[in-house]
Amino acid sequence: MSDPDMMLNMTLSGQWLAPSDLNALAKTKGRFYQSLNPSLWQQKEDLALLWAAEHGKIECARKALAFGANINTEHPATAETLARPRVFLHREKLHNKSRASPLLLAAAAGQVEMVNLLVGIDGVDVNQQNDSDQTTPLMIAIIAEEEDVVRVLLADQNIDTDIKYKYVYGCSLMVASIVGNVNIVQQLLGHGIDPNKGNMISQCPLYLAAQSGHKEVVRVLLQAGAIPHPPDSRSTQATAWANWYGNPFTHAIDKGPEMMKEFLKSPLFDIERVRDELTRARCAALMKKKEEKFKYLFSIDCRDIDWHNGDGRTALFWAATYGQEEALKLLLAYDGYERVNFNTQTRGDISREDVLRLNEAGYAGFGEGVTPLISAARQGHIGAVRLILTADGIDIRHRDGIFGKTALMAARSNGHLEVVQLLQTYTEE
Repeated sequence: MSDPDMMLNMTLSGQWLAPSDLNALAKTKGRFYQSLNPSLWQQKEDLALLWAAEHGKIECARKALAFGANINTEHPATAETLARPRVFLHREKLHNKSRASPLLLAAAAGQVEMVNLLVGIDGVDVNQQNDSDQTTPLMIAIIAEEEDVVRVLLADQNIDTDIKYKYVYGCSLMVASIVGNVNIVQQLLGHGIDPNKGNMISQCPLYLAAQSGHKEVVRVLLQAGAIPHPPDSRSTQATAWANWYGNPFTHAIDKGPEMMKEFLKSPLFDIERVRDELTRARCAALMKKKEEKFKYLFSIDCRDIDWHNGDGRTALFWAATYGQEEALKLLLAYDGYERVNFNTQTRGDISREDVLRLNEAGYAGFGEGVTPLISAARQGHIGAVRLILTADGIDIRHRDGIFGKTALMAARSNGHLEVVQLLQTYTEE
C-alpha cells in the first residue's frame, strides 16, 4: 500500500470507502485532496448544506451548493429540536428539525448572513414548511425573535405572510402579537399586513396582544388602525375583518388601567361598543376586591350602576360586603343617569342550610333579600355600615328572606359589637 497511485485507485474503485479514512487520506497530500475531495462530498452535499446553514458556515454552504446540493432539501426525521426553540405558547410543542429546510434552520439559529445567501439562490422556496408543525422560516424567525432575519425574509418578493401557524390558526402578525416583539410587529405592519385580519376562532392580532399583556404591541397595533372592539353592522369593508372576532377590550379590562388607557387613546374607540363589558367589569372588580380597578372603570363609565348578574348582587353590594369604603364613597356621591339603589336585595333559590354552609366557607352575602347594609353588618365592616347609613331612604329595618334578620340582628348574631352600637343609635332615632 505504499504506492500512492495504487492507494488512490483502490479508494476510487470502492475498495476503501470509510469516510473517516477518506478524510484522513485527503489531508495527507495535495494530490490526494484534489482527487478525493469530490468523493467526500458526493451524496453528502445535502447534509453538508443543512449543517452549514444551521451553524452559519458560509463557505461550506457555498461548496455544498457547488457540488449540487438541493437548496430545498429537508432534514432527516429526528426528535432533535431547533437551535433556539423559544416556544411562546405551547411549551410542550418544541419545534424540531424533521424535514426542516436549510433556510428554516438558518432562520431559527439567527444566522442572518446565511439567510441572505440562501434567499438569493435560484429555486429557493422561502415559504417551505417543515413536517412536524408546518412552520415556515418566517414564522420560526418571529418565534425566535430574530429581527434581522425577519427583515431579510420580508424583503423577498415571494414571501407569504399569510400562511397560518398551526398553534394559533393565524398568520405571522398574530404570532408576533403573542410573542410581543414590537420591532417585529412594526416590520410586519410596514409590509402591509392588515392589523385587523384574524383567524377562524374569533381572534385578531390586537385581541392576542391584549390577552398576552403586551402593552407596547397594543399601542403599535392601535396606531396602525386596529379596531379596539368589534365594529357594528355599519362598518365598512375595510373594517369587516373584525366583525366576528372577540372583543380585545375585554382583555384590556382584565389587564388593568394601563392597558385600558391605550385603547381609550384610539380615535376608533367607541364607548357604546364596550358599555356592557364595562358594566360587568365594575361589579366584578369589587367582587374580586380590586377597588382601585373599580375606581378607574367608574371614571370611564358609570351608567347602569345597579347592574347585577341576575342575583341582585350589585357593585354596591360587593363594596359593602368587603368593606371597600372608597368605592362606597364614589357610589354615595354619584349623581348621574340614575340614583344608586342602596336598598337593593339579593335573589336566589337557596336553602337556609346552604347559606350557612357557604357563609362558613367564606362566601359572603348569600340568601334571599340581603341588602348591602345587612351584608356589611354581617361582616362587621363598621366603616361601610356608617357610610351606607348616610344614604337617603335607607331601610334599616329590612329583614333578609332566609333568617328574617335586620342588619342590627345580623351584627349582634356575629358578635360585631361596634356595629351593633352604631345601628342601635339609628334605630332609636
